[in-house]
Amino acid sequence: MKNHTLSLMLALILLTVFAGCGTGSAIPVPSQDNPADAPNLIPANAPETEPDYSRFTFPEDTDKLVIWSDGTEADTPKAVSMFRERYPDVDLVWEQYDQDEYKLRLRTELAAGRGPDFVYGKPNDLPDIYKTMKTKIFEDLAPWLANDEDLDLSVFQNGVLSGGQMDGKQYILPIRYQLPVYLTTEEFLAECGADAETLSTYDGFMELASSLRGRMPNTHLLFWGVLQGADVVYPRELYLDLGFHLIDYGAGTVDIDAERFRQFADLCRTWYDKGPGNWSPLSVEALTNRVCLLFNFGADKPSFLSDGAYLRQLGETPVYAVIPDQYDGVTAQILRYGAIPSGSENKANAWRFLKTLLSEEVLIDNDAPMSFGLPVRNDCLRALLDRTLIQNPDGVTEDECDAYYAAAQRVTRAVMIPPVLLTYIRDSMEPYFKNQASFDDCYNDLLNVLEIYKDE
Repeated sequence: MKNHTLSLMLALILLTVFAGCGTGSAIPVPSQDNPADAPNLIPANAPETEPDYSRFTFPEDTDKLVIWSDGTEADTPKAVSMFRERYPDVDLVWEQYDQDEYKLRLRTELAAGRGPDFVYGKPNDLPDIYKTMKTKIFEDLAPWLANDEDLDLSVFQNGVLSGGQMDGKQYILPIRYQLPVYLTTEEFLAECGADAETLSTYDGFMELASSLRGRMPNTHLLFWGVLQGADVVYPRELYLDLGFHLIDYGAGTVDIDAERFRQFADLCRTWYDKGPGNWSPLSVEALTNRVCLLFNFGADKPSFLSDGAYLRQLGETPVYAVIPDQYDGVTAQILRYGAIPSGSENKANAWRFLKTLLSEEVLIDNDAPMSFGLPVRNDCLRALLDRTLIQNPDGVTEDECDAYYAAAQRVTRAVMIPPVLLTYIRDSMEPYFKNQASFDDCYNDLLNVLEIYKDE
């Protein structure tokens, strides 16, 4: 077996199919250039020059830190232990609640200017993270980042960091994110009349996804659709992967590309009535059994590459596909973020705890197998991929690790979709998904709901 080679094309980049016997295809990756019309959370009138943070001073030290937890943060125990060891004179109060009580207390107390000194958040902790950011309830961390000599900003994935920005300020700091990467095979794609390059552009993906139902009626497009049914999974997963946003929070306007949203709605309608498949194992064999075309269980960890090695053992050639968003970029999903409430009385210690979460010891912790998501630090991602290569010397290849790393660098946007917006999509658009109403009627209903919601 010979080594593979990778080449990066300059436009609509595709990491080309590996050469060699029994080898896998690299990850097809769209262009990193963010189109001029691609939305972001920073308004058009944001200053073009770099802000001057030279006069920023860090808060005075205190002897206390209060953090809250709902038991789902695999990183927290390690970070707490490290913080207490590094700052023995600080009284770290770690209050732990069940998930429902945590959400209720967090939402109530933050709105009242109280709560913990530090928030280690996930997408559904707050009803709408961007509305929360707009209220300036969190500290702008941009000057902290610019003035802390302990942090090397060059190692951070900037496309992911942008997901915590609004009005030119960094209100939340992403810590872990999910790349929209899926696994399929060359052989499976060929049966669908496609190849790896098909998945490198938005138009190619949409054409393949739309035609698959007719070509292979017994096959699901997405793995989770097999387990839960298309009506439950597809509107959410396709919406996230294709990078839609409904509201420009910075400008305070409803902002949807109607044509691309219609394509998304048509795709959901194509699949909406397909129920769960006769398959239960969380296994990549769903591909070799032609149960689904795109498999992504465990895709938010570099160990996902070992599934490709298993596919080769089964006689097929793996393809790792990064799904392009509607702008032919890549939209990542923020899984975990750090934020410091403006009302915190112990901001210096909250910042220290955030830096602890961003440390190599936490981001690549061997003892936190349930810590899902890719680290926002590129050097830590590289270390995790190197570890995957060492642990799978006869399966995962160096070229595949390099391709995965390169794909992560192509992220152009990062978002954390408020759950309420997904509810609005389902409530407004479901009659169209079910062929019970016209697109225009459902779309107008959605616009009306969003116009009201954005001003609440």
